[in-house]
Amino acid sequence: MPVEFRAIVPKRRPLRKLGRLPTELTLLMGDLMTEAHDQLATYPPKPPESGYRRTGTLGRSWQHRVRGKTDRIEGEASSQGQIAPYNVTVQGPKQTARMRAIGWRTPKDVLNKLWPKWVQRVRTKIKEVTR
Repeated sequence: MPVEFRAIVPKRRPLRKLGRLPTELTLLMGDLMTEAHDQLATYPPKPPESGYRRTGTLGRSWQHRVRGKTDRIEGEASSQGQIAPYNVTVQGPKQTARMRAIGWRTPKDVLNKLWPKWVQRVRTKIKEVTR
């Protein structure tokens, strides 16, 4: 008894629109990183009792970049320690209670604030591209 195999071919190409999805998501990640960078580089209001002079060095030490491939898109924001070596105690992993009380935000703070809005934007973009 002969057995016959035939390929099931869709009438239209359902994945055709996915070709531009990585590019669209990379652009979206760039927008997220720009917003995160802006928030990290923005100083909180200066405490009234403070006598220190702000130079803007910490704000200028922040940079961001986006790396993307078809299967993985990464965004990274970082403060350059050689420009502002005190960054770890002001906005980094060793942030002091005083800096937190003044209102300095860490990358984790900014991500936690921005992420819900950006997850929705990613979902919307995926729906737009795949329609």
